[in-house]
Amino acid sequence: MHAVSKTKCYPTSCRLVDNSQFKFGSTLKPAPHSSWEAFVERAKKFFVLNIKGYDADKLTACTLLFEGAKEEMEGKHKVIMALA
Repeated sequence: MHAVSKTKCYPTSCRLVDNSQFKFGSTLKPAPHSSWEAFVERAKKFFVLNIKGYDADKLTACTLLFEGAKEEMEGKHKVIMALA
């Protein structure tokens, strides 16, 4: 988020979620409606924790929102994703 502030390429909204908020938000997710959805959720969790090696107790998230003319927002998105 600090690097984004230096670009002068601001998204409409930029929100940082700490680990406590991330875990709380995860518990609020609705239950899967089918066995396929449950499988996909388990596969995503396995990939993030076991394949990519992230620690569930240290996960954080950053959400970005872009609003405006498509071409301008695509340019801003490209700049910010390069930082990530």
